Amino acid sequence: MAGKNILTQSEKKNAMELVQSGRFPEAKKLLEEVCGIDRADAEAWFMLGIVCGRLDDTVGAIASLRQAIILNPDNALAHYNLGMALHARKQPDEAIQAFQEAVRLAPLQLQARIALSDALFSPLPVTRRCSRSGPIMLMPSITWVTSTKSRAR
Repeated sequence: MAGKNILTQSEKKNAMELVQSGRFPEAKKLLEEVCGIDRADAEAWFMLGIVCGRLDDTVGAIASLRQAIILNPDNALAHYNLGMALHARKQPDEAIQAFQEAVRLAPLQLQARIALSDALFSPLPVTRRCSRSGPIMLMPSITWVTSTKSRAR
């Protein structure tokens, strides 16, 4: 068991480096291997969900994030990112539930509150309002910013 844990920790670190260098397809493959080795690794499933989202694989993101939530239901970022992926797939009711859970778990997380508000009150998809290139996904120690321009002028 300890050997498997050391191996998967090393592979997750390698995947994080691939993500940081923008090599998402390679990171996805590596994380799929980690999830296959240790199906109970909530962090690996979460990371795989994030990478799938960055690759516009919303079906893969939803499946991976749901597995991460089964293994760690208190991960507010997993609920938030699940909501983003569900909303991108035009599943607003399920997205709202995911955003509500994210807000319940992390009431000070502004992005989850904004996404919930948009999902409840806006006819536009949340992903279009949050970002020009897709949903903003968060990972521990990584925040992807899609635009540095301020919308207010």
